[in-house]
Amino acid sequence: MNNILFDQIGKIIEGKHKNWFIKVIDDTNHTGGYYVLICESNSFITTVYDDWLENLEDLKQYFLEKKWKIEWE
Repeated sequence: MNNILFDQIGKIIEGKHKNWFIKVIDDTNHTGGYYVLICESNSFITTVYDDWLENLEDLKQYFLEKKWKIEWE
């Protein structure tokens, strides 16, 4: 697994949703967790799917389960 970067857009180049775009938002100051947004477009204006993870370990496990390799912009 490669590094998880926050508040940056990346392209999923391996794993589930290959060729989609991703953005991870650190929301620990508000909800205590992390949002993972994915979209077919890097504009994140069209349909956006999201998941919320409770902590950093859950976030890392989530990336492993998706088998993601991300190319960050």
